[in-house]
Amino acid sequence: MAIKDSYPINSSVNNLIYIFESKGIKGTIKKVVIFQKLEANRYNLAFGDEVKGKVDDTIDSNNKDMIKVLSTIANIIYDFTTHFPDAVIVISAAERRRLILYNGIFRKRFEEIEENFEVEAFKEGLREIYSPDEFYYKFEIKRKSSNLSK
Repeated sequence: MAIKDSYPINSSVNNLIYIFESKGIKGTIKKVVIFQKLEANRYNLAFGDEVKGKVDDTIDSNNKDMIKVLSTIANIIYDFTTHFPDAVIVISAAERRRLILYNGIFRKRFEEIEENFEVEAFKEGLREIYSPDEFYYKFEIKRKSSNLSK
């Protein structure tokens, strides 16, 4: 499952850090995705612009290529779970605006996501199986074992 309209990615040797370049109205902006190990097979997905050698997840670069950036992140998640098939990826937002965006993405693309991933989500402190009709503050996804060879 590779989303075609996405940027080329480069990954670290251990496949925990991915880098790509956003190209848009503000020029080329280096983007970084880091999978931070929380425990056993749980990883936090951190994403942002590289600024002075660090990842800033609060910047809104507004390069007018959001769909392509999000498609690239989806490809990165897919690649990461190819290397770490038992990983549970935790996705949360640094701010409300991004949380609204993440909920919209899961809602709009849920049928595609559900083909390859199990999705659980959190609301009011409780974990539940994801429902597109609800609004969540955190998501957890895990690659379905039946789709690991794809």
